[in-house]
Amino acid sequence: MTGLTTAAPAAYADLIPPTAAGRDPLFFFGTLMHDAVLESVLDRPVASHETTAALLRGYRRERAAAASYPVLVEDSTATVEGRLLHRPTWRCIMRINHFEDEEYRACRLTVLAVGRSVAAWVFLPLDHVAMMRPSGEPWHLDHWAEQHLDVYQEAINGWMADAPA
Repeated sequence: MTGLTTAAPAAYADLIPPTAAGRDPLFFFGTLMHDAVLESVLDRPVASHETTAALLRGYRRERAAAASYPVLVEDSTATVEGRLLHRPTWRCIMRINHFEDEEYRACRLTVLAVGRSVAAWVFLPLDHVAMMRPSGEPWHLDHWAEQHLDVYQEAINGWMADAPA
């Protein structure tokens, strides 16, 4: 295709590299575990075979200090349940980077999925973003969805309006 670029925008320097496309899974521990949120961010349906349950050891999930969504906090005694997106496309990676770009950085960590260890990209909060500091309160997807999903879905439309197509 003429004019197609696979370079990542400079703003995404600390996020998932385009070279991860088609090979490295992404681990979601927060709002992206919700089907409606993930499909809105990716701007497409997500088939059940594209994701699996996974566990991240050595972290706990807390609500961010000034937001309804979670952050990960290092804790050697804890485990976070999440969801892996397998073999994301370049477009998926760019859209997820766009969604996470001002509050998180991406790191490769080991998660457990289907009984084996897998290196996956995980979003950790940016230390210099005050609203991303942990609140000390646990975060649960079902509770969050009951209270915030409708408003969050509307906000996603605005956040993703200028995302890579």
